[in-house]
Parts: sequence; structure tokens; C-alpha cells
Amino acid sequence: MMDLEQLRALALHGEPCAIIDQTALRQNLQLARTTASNSKILSVIKANAYGHGIVPVARALSDADAFGVARLKEALALRDAGIMHPIVLLEGVYSPHDLELCARLNLQPVVHSFEQLESLESWTSTVKLTVWCKIDTGMNRLGFGVDAFPAAWARLSRLSNVQQLIVMTHLADADDRQDLRTQTQLARFKQLTDSLSVERSVSNSAGLLAWQATHMEWVRPGLMLYGMSPFAD
Repeated sequence: MMDLEQLRALALHGEPCAIIDQTALRQNLQLARTTASNSKILSVIKANAYGHGIVPVARALSDADAFGVARLKEALALRDAGIMHPIVLLEGVYSPHDLELCARLNLQPVVHSFEQLESLESWTSTVKLTVWCKIDTGMNRLGFGVDAFPAAWARLSRLSNVQQLIVMTHLADADDRQDLRTQTQLARFKQLTDSLSVERSVSNSAGLLAWQATHMEWVRPGLMLYGMSPFAD
């Protein structure tokens, strides 16, 4: 890795380069923690930490409670670099081989489809995983539908290879502070989960900053960690 003077020399010669301020990363994480002071922080570093470099960003954000990545390849890069934080696989996995990797590397898969649920049901390992279950409350991208969630939850709850279940959803329009759909999503989520004795996660960056009611036990800042505002204004 080049030091700051080497990068400046490249810039003076017209070579494209980007200088990442790790102090700013840490300050943005602290802002997230201060804003959601009663929540644990799942720092989202998917897509090579939004292009900033997944390993150096993870090291800069070492005060996070866990990291969120999209795919196994990203989790493997972190483990190979000696980063031992809990890692959540936001897109989940689909095969027994991938579940074995989760067990060996202490990874936490998200289950958002019955196909993934069936793979977990057929997995015969005695290792117990922490599993996140995603509900689609209005994002219409990934997750069990509101009507399908109770059945999925009942099946997940019966699995002997699951040691902890965490429930999550994703906000579709939290960046619009006038849009009432965030309140609608939150109401759906709470209706389904208030009776469950589990940790929950709703907030992305916009939810964390603008919708305090979405904070819950975990928050998932992404954009804000890199100095990007989720709001148009």
C-alpha cells in the first residue's frame, strides 16, 4: 500500500489516485454510534467497501460490532486479512458447501427465501449458526413476504443448527423524510416481530439519521460511513 507522499507524487504527475481519510471513516462510525446510542452497529462494507477497499476500511472501522458484506468472497478476504469481527452475508448462501464455510469461518448468513431455508433444513452439521431472517415489508427486493414470514419463522425456529435468530428488513424510501412509506414498513415489521424475543434490525443510513423509531437492536450504516449523505438535500 502506498503512503500519502507517494500518492501525492502520483497526483502531481497526472496519475489518477484516491486518498481515503481513515480518520473521517472512524468519525462517521462514531456519528452512527452517537445517533443510535442504544443500538449495535453492523457496518456495511459490501462492494469492496463501496469502492474504498474492503480490508483497510474494515481495519479503520474496527470499533464496529459486526460487518455486512454481500458475498462469501468478500468475507473470505476479511478472514484472510485476520479480521475476526462477526460478518453477516447479506445475500445469504444457497448450498451445503457454503454453509460449511459459514460454520468454519464464523459467518452469519441472511435467509430471505424458501430455497435458502430448505438448504439450511437439509444441512446436517452439528455446528450452530447465527442466522438473520429478512422480511420484505415494502422494498420488494429480497425477503419473505409479510404473509409468508410466519411460516418461514416457524420452520427456522425448529432448526437445531441455528443458535440465534435475528430479524431484519430494508427501508425503501427512508431518504425521503416526507414519505410515509417508512412508517408503513415499520408498522408492518413491528406487527410481525413485536411478540418475538429476538434482536431486530431496520435502519440503513437514512433510517439511522432521520427515523429514530427504526433504530432497534441493530442499525446498518452504509453510505454515511463513506461521507455520502443519503438525502437529496
